[in-house]
Amino acid sequence: MIPRSLLFVPGNRPERFEKALSAGADLVCVDLEDAVAPDAKDEARDAVIAFLKQTDSKTVSLRINAPGTAACEKDQHAIAGLNLPFVMIPKVDTVDELASIKTDAPLIPVIESGLAILNAAAILSHARVRMALFGGGDYSADLGTPMTFEAFHYARSHLAACSAAFEVPVFDVPYLDVHDVEGGEADTRRVADLGIHCRSAIHPKQIEAIHAAYTPGEDEVSAAKALKAAYDASGGNAALHNGKLIEAPILRAAERVLARAGLL
Repeated sequence: MIPRSLLFVPGNRPERFEKALSAGADLVCVDLEDAVAPDAKDEARDAVIAFLKQTDSKTVSLRINAPGTAACEKDQHAIAGLNLPFVMIPKVDTVDELASIKTDAPLIPVIESGLAILNAAAILSHARVRMALFGGGDYSADLGTPMTFEAFHYARSHLAACSAAFEVPVFDVPYLDVHDVEGGEADTRRVADLGIHCRSAIHPKQIEAIHAAYTPGEDEVSAAKALKAAYDASGGNAALHNGKLIEAPILRAAERVLARAGLL
């Protein structure tokens, strides 16, 4: 099943690690990059590695520092030999930058610049890339725009196309107002309409809203079931259902609804 949510937790707050795991997110990412000041990275790294070595969770891993930095080299040395479900790589502008990442774990590159957006197809097509993340904060700074839906429209649409082309899920940027849960859910529904079907979060209270936004309602599920039944009854031929033409592409859309509802 495609993950719907990924919860970030700062690498310098070890008291929050277990709490993050109990928040209900599909994945948890302990952050050694933006969340940790330069002079605190060594201590945070020690705490994160100690936690990853002792946890039984198969859904938690970490974001290392950007390729080409001394901190990244230390991070890679620290995770050598660990069996991790993923490693998140920030500030990936070109696919060639992934060659410096030595871990055997699946990679989640963060696409967070204009250049990275232009190179997203090549990055997402890389054999070791299993998921990706849209880094809206750095992207908006690169463009010189506020973090608005309009400013992100092209980047999200382009990433959605790349995601579909290479079957690589792309997590959307977190909704930054953690207290506006309803606004976050509404925004996530708009993002889903663009074709991005999973989202990152920075607070446990955002997880339920993300899952609600990506869970089909009863009417949507019932309609998808009826459409699939009508298509199956037609023997795979084009047919009319409720006065509308249904054929293979329409069936695929219905099956995605059923898959998100856990029925396929």
